[in-house]
Amino acid sequence: MSRLDLQNRTLRIGFNNAPPTTDIYGWDESIQAYRHVYGIDPFVLNLLARYFNFTYQLIDCHGDYGSPLPNGSLSGAIGRLARNEFDLGIGGFAVTYERFNVVKFLNSHLFDQYTFAMAKITTIPDFDIFFKPFESIVWLCLLITLILSCLLYLAIKYLMPFKHINLTLISLNMLLQQSYPIRKDHQIINSAKIWLFSFAFMSIVLLNIYQSYLFSILTITKSNEIDNIDKLAESCRKHQTIPYTIKNNLIFRIISKDNPNKSIFTISKYVKFVKNHEDGIKMIQKSNSIAFISLRIRLSFYQQYLGPDQFYLPMESQDTKFLTLVGAIICRTTFKYQNEFNRILKRLRIIFLLHGLGMILAICCFIIEYFGRNILSIWINSNIHHKIKMLA
Repeated sequence: MSRLDLQNRTLRIGFNNAPPTTDIYGWDESIQAYRHVYGIDPFVLNLLARYFNFTYQLIDCHGDYGSPLPNGSLSGAIGRLARNEFDLGIGGFAVTYERFNVVKFLNSHLFDQYTFAMAKITTIPDFDIFFKPFESIVWLCLLITLILSCLLYLAIKYLMPFKHINLTLISLNMLLQQSYPIRKDHQIINSAKIWLFSFAFMSIVLLNIYQSYLFSILTITKSNEIDNIDKLAESCRKHQTIPYTIKNNLIFRIISKDNPNKSIFTISKYVKFVKNHEDGIKMIQKSNSIAFISLRIRLSFYQQYLGPDQFYLPMESQDTKFLTLVGAIICRTTFKYQNEFNRILKRLRIIFLLHGLGMILAICCFIIEYFGRNILSIWINSNIHHKIKMLA
């Protein structure tokens, strides 16, 4: 099958900035183009452009993905695409049933989850940390055992007035892993030997459990108390935490429609809105009582950019996700090359799985942080040539 050649045709591409999916800025009037084009979607777009030999014109939609209008149509990038003002749209567009009726989606290449972020908890040393490895009943039993050893020592000393070892002191020394001096004139009767043998075995077990638990507490960093959606919902119900998300966000429209998950539905009743992600991140940095709901990949991006200690992001699990998002490049319903583009995107997905898209993104973040965006663009261009050879 011969490769489709668009003969340097210019396609109109609508975009919304959503780092790290898209990060496009620096409009230059002299060349009528953006000088800085970065992100996952532009990376994929460049692969398609070089493979099918087309150029593209980027048109900013200013963060408007598309909201329902009173007349039944949609605003933003999706609405303009439906009116044939664009050929394609990039910027992390989520695949939904409502949008399927208006535009078409190319093969998906983005998979992410909606989660939440909060202010980082400042770890304060607990002065009762040395008592935490055991429950109070264990400490009480240990105290009773030492009292019994003292009574046994006094009984032995009363019945047999010789020089005996102090059972209470030697028991304490065993717990503290210290030696106990035994003189030649000390006598150890059978009952004392049975006691010492039993207590030595017990102290070994107790010490191993105590040390392991204590070292774990000292080693593992204290995490936020709200580490899943159920706890966040309970905190919202008690008016201790206020959840925020982006206005006209897809996540809010989905979770607010009689969600079967009671915790998610509870959170949706208390949701407030911010204008953009930057405002949301600033709010959780300033207040311990605010949670910001967004895509994990975007929250991770800001966490890497600002520093891991700037805010708390819960571990990825079923208990910390609101829903799973599938993202793709959108196209107008009359786009003639959808099948050819989908065939290449399917191959791309296999290549990314084999070579590790996560590793590619990690290298991107590393290069951005330490060497700057210019070197990143050189690295991306070299990878584009490599991927095109693999696609051919």
